[in-house]
Amino acid sequence: MLPRFPNFRSSLLRMHRDLIYIDQCSYSVNIHSSLNKLEIFILILEDRNFFNHSGFSIKSLGREFWRYISGRRHGGASTIEMQLFRTASGRYERTLRRKIREIVGSVILQFRLSKIAILRIYLGIAYFGTGLSGAEIAANSMFSGKAEVGKSFDFSKLSLREAAELASLLVYPKPRLFSADWHTKVSRRADYALMLYTRFEKQINQSSSRHIF
Repeated sequence: MLPRFPNFRSSLLRMHRDLIYIDQCSYSVNIHSSLNKLEIFILILEDRNFFNHSGFSIKSLGREFWRYISGRRHGGASTIEMQLFRTASGRYERTLRRKIREIVGSVILQFRLSKIAILRIYLGIAYFGTGLSGAEIAANSMFSGKAEVGKSFDFSKLSLREAAELASLLVYPKPRLFSADWHTKVSRRADYALMLYTRFEKQINQSSSRHIF
């Protein structure tokens, strides 16, 4: 049993390092403004119950576990907190240990940061494609005509369609070389997001208002 202790200790040290990195990212985050269209689409597609859970979803994890033991295709049980912790750690292996580490890290984040901060930190470092780390860099690349030199990207300038397409890149990151297949997948996911927008937009905005100070 003794050989396991160094591994446990190193896991705690890595988790501490990842939490420090996330804390550092929080310094430049604005937690006082309402959600923009991109953020709403991100929540519609990735985590509709974001403002109502404590970092992880027991229901989603149970469904994921059942798919795993039954040999079916699995995925999609990760909350925004879990995705943030995964991105910050840079660990993407499909193991139970990684999933447990993400759950523990996600719960810790609830005591350190507000929901709005967690969402915006994640969007600041999330992977949107080749050379596109963070929503602002991705938006400047995808919609350069709406960017202003020397200024932060104004997400309010995006149309609903553009915001939906940008949110879709989290599942279908932009490849180094454009392909019709990638474009079709992004368009279909954006269509799906737009279909759900009128159903969930008001609900998400109302839930978020309790977390904006």
